[in-house]
Amino acid sequence: LYGRNVASYKFALAEALISVASEGKDYVLLQDLAVPFSDALCRHLDIQDKQTTNLSSPFLDKLRAFNRGEISVQEKIDSTVRLGFRYVIDAFHVVGSGDIPVRFYRDERKSLQPAVRLTDELLNMSTETESKDLLRENDSRWRMVETAWAYNTPKRLITLDYDYRLESFFAIDSDKRRHSVTNVRHALNGYQRGKCFYCTRDILLEDWILLEQRGEVDHFFPHVLWRNGHVGMDLDQAWNLVLACNKCNGGGGKRDSCPDISHLEDLHQRNEYLIRSHHPLRESIILRSGKTTHDRKAFLQNCYETAKISLGGHTWKAERAV
Repeated sequence: LYGRNVASYKFALAEALISVASEGKDYVLLQDLAVPFSDALCRHLDIQDKQTTNLSSPFLDKLRAFNRGEISVQEKIDSTVRLGFRYVIDAFHVVGSGDIPVRFYRDERKSLQPAVRLTDELLNMSTETESKDLLRENDSRWRMVETAWAYNTPKRLITLDYDYRLESFFAIDSDKRRHSVTNVRHALNGYQRGKCFYCTRDILLEDWILLEQRGEVDHFFPHVLWRNGHVGMDLDQAWNLVLACNKCNGGGGKRDSCPDISHLEDLHQRNEYLIRSHHPLRESIILRSGKTTHDRKAFLQNCYETAKISLGGHTWKAERAV
């Protein structure tokens, strides 16, 4: 789902596949897969009509007609099987110029009953708890991508800001109206591979057994620096936000301390990863921390030196998971 997306079909297919896998099924006919696939697209068309960078799409036009009540459920399914899966089944495992090493399904469209067969890699990821996080993470990235398509013009690229009260990213349109886009935790989770930024232990966003497993939004450079006037830049921005487990983020962890210098390089690498992902967070980070990799690294180093002095010279370092 990373890289330059030109249509939202991969997101819809991911949602459909996760839903099927969470039911324990390892085989699904194309006509059955068409139901959750088209339902996901219809839902997002109601949120944001622009679901592709192409000027037109006969398939999406069919789904729009369904949303208007002009065609039946069966017509929607038939159109999905005929048009919707034409390219996305082949393209799903392609990122950039090549295939990813892990396969989540095998294409069996040429069999007597066209279908896809799910692999153990997908089934193992789709336990009840993990599937909830995966679905929300997928939907979060989808919301950011479709927002970029909707707002993007030749003269202006959209950026996203952070609402710390709601823990969400929002955009401002040309009429200065504010639009909530997505939950921050779900937006960042995929870029941290479901791990705490500091200790790299697994975190969960929805259902956790132990409190220390809960993923929480943390300001890498503590918010207290901004509140007390020690720094002039806005710390409520994507470049400074990470997900941490409750143990690292709580009173016995980092809290309002300055992170160890080793974590600073991790933040730089995380931000560069976000920039390479080609969605609104890319523009937000570039705008606030610098146009080039060198500029952004110098920006973070300057923030670090200021934070360390302002917070008494003490730093905090997490014990990494083995």
